[in-house]
Amino acid sequence: MSEYETGRCVLCTNRADVGYLCGGHLERLAAMLRDIEDEAVHLDARPSMAIRTGSGKGSLASERAPARLDVLAFLHPQTRQWTRDEQPRYTPPAPKAFGPWCLFCDHETCTAWRAGRRRDLHDDEHDAGSDRLMSILGVLNGWARVVREERDLAEPEQITITGERDLLSRHLDWCAAQPWIDEMFGELRQLRAALKSLNGTEDDKPVGRCYLLIDGEECAGPIWMDQAAGHAHCGRCKNTWDGEQVARLKFALEMDRRPKAADGEPMLTAEEIASRHGLSVNAVRLRLSRNGWRVVQGSYYDPAWLERRADVAS
Repeated sequence: MSEYETGRCVLCTNRADVGYLCGGHLERLAAMLRDIEDEAVHLDARPSMAIRTGSGKGSLASERAPARLDVLAFLHPQTRQWTRDEQPRYTPPAPKAFGPWCLFCDHETCTAWRAGRRRDLHDDEHDAGSDRLMSILGVLNGWARVVREERDLAEPEQITITGERDLLSRHLDWCAAQPWIDEMFGELRQLRAALKSLNGTEDDKPVGRCYLLIDGEECAGPIWMDQAAGHAHCGRCKNTWDGEQVARLKFALEMDRRPKAADGEPMLTAEEIASRHGLSVNAVRLRLSRNGWRVVQGSYYDPAWLERRADVAS
């Protein structure tokens, strides 16, 4: 049974209000289409003055180019997104007793291996990064063509980003009722994110999740921080943190991001352990290493070690 038959949104667990989508995801899809058009207008292929444009000594083509090639690729209607092959294009021969191949020889297997490896290297270099490139007009026109064909709409005299975006926006309710709406949503979301990255207008990210209890359950809403104003608020329960509360909030969020021990307690740094026991940081790290305690994520140790203070002082 499909998500549509069960009445749930294909992108979340909420009730589907329009076709396969809930009201929230339908609004997000409409907003993404508007954002894509706006971001496309602000794309600038002129290279930044901070980027060195080549020294004439074998620098990359993208550094020698007088324009940003990634921006030009997004603006070009012929750009095609490339997907890396799961299997290599050439399978090398079985290795010999003295090595898989010779550097300078005329053995048939060695010659074939070297030729195949050169092809693989060339293809990898040629395709490097192209899985992140796509055409704005190509993506919008691809979905707009589906709408025109399925709804018997006439082809426009000229294909433009604005025209294709407008068509998709006007037929969004119909698109939401099609089984491919989740694919359309995913591709448009990827395109929007790529355009915002090119323009340097990426969306702000929440600093953490709200830990306050609402009706006995953790809120878990996104916490947004205004560093300039020294203010934070939860996007779900609307709770706010100001002044000294912001410092306590940052500490609580930092502790929540730390790796957890087996008992669920956040791990501690060597500096924190040294402060609690009145020891130098080097002494703590040396004792930890000798006792076989391993650092986690580059900075943290299991707090259960604190129960063995006698080992540290000895």
